[in-house]
Amino acid sequence: MMNHESSEIRIGASLVVYRPDFITLGRTLQALEIAGMEVRKNYAAHLQLTVVDNSDDSSWFELVNTWMKEQTASLTSWSVHLMRSPCNLGYGRGNNLVIEKTDSDYHIVINPDLFVEPDSLVQAIRFMERSPDVGLLVPAVFGEDGERHYLCKRKPTLFTLFLRSFAPAWISAYFQSALDLYEMRDRNYDEVIDGVEFPSGCFMFFRTAVLKRLKGFDPEYFMYFEDADIGQRMLKIARIVYVPDVKVIHKWGRGTHHSFRLRLETIKSALIYWKKHTLLQSRPPKTKPEFPSHPIGPVRPVTRILILVVYYLPSIMSSAKLIDDLAREFRRRGHEVIVAAPDEAVKKAYEVTEEGGIQVLRVKAGEIKSASRWLRAWREITLSSVMWRKGKSFFMQNPCDLIVYYSPTIFFGALVSRLKRLYLCPSYLILRDIFPQWAVDTGVLTQGNLIHRFFKKKEKLNYDAADVIGVQSPANLNYFSEHGLNEKYRLEVLYNWTTLTEDGLQPGAFRKRMGLEGKVVFFYGGNIGVAQDMDNIIRLADNLRDEPDAFFLLVGDGSEVPRLKSAIVSKGLANIAIHGAVGQRDYLSMLSEFDVGLISLNRNLKTQNFPGKMLGYMYHSMPILASINPGNDLKEILEDKQAGLVCLNGEDNLFAEYARRLLKDEEYRRFLGRNARSLLESTFSVSRAAGQILSHFNRPH
Repeated sequence: MMNHESSEIRIGASLVVYRPDFITLGRTLQALEIAGMEVRKNYAAHLQLTVVDNSDDSSWFELVNTWMKEQTASLTSWSVHLMRSPCNLGYGRGNNLVIEKTDSDYHIVINPDLFVEPDSLVQAIRFMERSPDVGLLVPAVFGEDGERHYLCKRKPTLFTLFLRSFAPAWISAYFQSALDLYEMRDRNYDEVIDGVEFPSGCFMFFRTAVLKRLKGFDPEYFMYFEDADIGQRMLKIARIVYVPDVKVIHKWGRGTHHSFRLRLETIKSALIYWKKHTLLQSRPPKTKPEFPSHPIGPVRPVTRILILVVYYLPSIMSSAKLIDDLAREFRRRGHEVIVAAPDEAVKKAYEVTEEGGIQVLRVKAGEIKSASRWLRAWREITLSSVMWRKGKSFFMQNPCDLIVYYSPTIFFGALVSRLKRLYLCPSYLILRDIFPQWAVDTGVLTQGNLIHRFFKKKEKLNYDAADVIGVQSPANLNYFSEHGLNEKYRLEVLYNWTTLTEDGLQPGAFRKRMGLEGKVVFFYGGNIGVAQDMDNIIRLADNLRDEPDAFFLLVGDGSEVPRLKSAIVSKGLANIAIHGAVGQRDYLSMLSEFDVGLISLNRNLKTQNFPGKMLGYMYHSMPILASINPGNDLKEILEDKQAGLVCLNGEDNLFAEYARRLLKDEEYRRFLGRNARSLLESTFSVSRAAGQILSHFNRPH
């Protein structure tokens, strides 16, 4: 996302014409002008429209050129340019002439018979600015009569293509249910739809950087199916989202139905598409398995959802709160939910309770979090077998329609694979921790040794068990791309989430009980391990030992706690303390009392991480002070929304400078805190996360 205080948004648009109807084209340009004026009212923006004349007759170009000169005077919001193609290149290649040269932030591909509603471009920009992992936005399309056009489509089959383009009406009517499914009529077109496989080419709002990675449209298509093709390629690197607030009117001619030549073009393009995306993909590849299709269709509608996680309430771990919020949102949407987790506190092989309408299975297992490093590793390695062996009777008696599992850990893969075979259902992996890569980055593991190879095998098994993998930031996609895995797995960005309201939270008077009245408390809550590099916070406390009003409070457990406590004593620091883990309600009460939320990440990490603790800070309108690893998207997001101050781990002087500013300027803390809360509401809501997960699997009954 851009910092619009220092630069304007650049919007490019390409409009390809061939012997156009000037009356209709005039309406298209006027609608763009009105929409452009609305953009200018809301943003500092530069709008560039290029009309590409594909006419194969020089006299037509002269007509278009003369007409465009007359129109330009009324198009004040746009910088308008007319380009002549060397011949009739076809629709995709005509647009590519513009795409190749544009340096915009967003690029619009628009038909010459399409009329944009006045606020649609503003709505599109707003959505794309807060959704950096979306590569293509498609609009709600209506006819001039006000009837909705159902243009969000699933990946076509030869049969559906025959029904739509060539079958007699009585045959199409007989197979109407198949056509309805193809046109995604089972989805609510008044809500955002994620994962559109076949977007309509009449209006496409691209993130230009992603569009250029794809090198625009495939020039092999002359007309038709270039939109389906770019949709399939786009879904491998970014999301495609239908946004109902973006509305357009399409003067739809269905030329294919009236022209024998256009029918031949349809057949030709369909065969190209079929060969590229179906025939070739159906053959077993020599070096890597086929990329899974999207969305994933279960054998039955999603009624009951099983969630697997290592930590669940009352654990203080951020994953426990994340999963509880997600489970409650699934239930609010009408699904039955089972949460299954290991728990050292249960007395029997397993215990089942109902907690707020959620069925919770707790399987007896050894303590994981506070165990020594090697004991923890062993307990996680055996996690799938322990969960299955002790919980088998429950799993057998409670079949589910969807499995959602959370990583860390990487050791649920075997259990998920077994349950998928048992239930004949799909699965979604919420991937928050790319292990063992981070352990290599921090020096905990040695690349290529026997232990590392073992963990890599388990990591692969964990990924292989998933139909869809949701990583937590756009930068995490780079890990899969750099390791040649982006085409093997169906990947998307699924941001962390939280509920936007918490009932029954009571102040706990922690500030008074801890003797911190009159202090500005810099608070850290969560895991205290190698990946967090909490020496970073100790150095910060050391640098601020001359500030009597500053105090650093670290709350949590982890492998580094004993060593860090010794370091605090040896340095003689009185302005920092480590407090043991507390219950979830006490933790949230703590957040409500303290002043600044701390984030620290080991600078050697190559994979990127959005710590779950950040959501608690945002919920309570706490400004965020973060010291992170290079390349982490967190810096861009927090700074762009002015929700916190971020530096790289190792920039100790800057870290201390930021801390002093927050210490001394209460109004600035409030300003950043308000922005943090706004960022939470726009990007990190549980409703958004649940809807995104379910969008891959919901099907009609």
